[in-house]
Amino acid sequence: MIAGVNQSLCNGDSLTLLGSGANTYIWNNGVINGLAFLPTVTTTYLVIGTDVNGCTNTDSIDITLNALPSVNAGPDQIICEGDQVT
Repeated sequence: MIAGVNQSLCNGDSLTLLGSGANTYIWNNGVINGLAFLPTVTTTYLVIGTDVNGCTNTDSIDITLNALPSVNAGPDQIICEGDQVT
């Protein structure tokens, strides 16, 4: 059973976790297998997979959430038509 490869993404990016190797999957933290969601913190997600015989196995995936950069375009400016601004 495989939860997937550890990932790093930006704050505000959606993520879809999709287990493989079993028939049904139950994730922790309210995650639904194959349904996109917005992670809010860096965390490890755990999945329990069950096969057709009722056998279970677990796996986990680490998701690192990176903060967005602080960007500043500078102060607002008023210019006349035809003027150039840097």
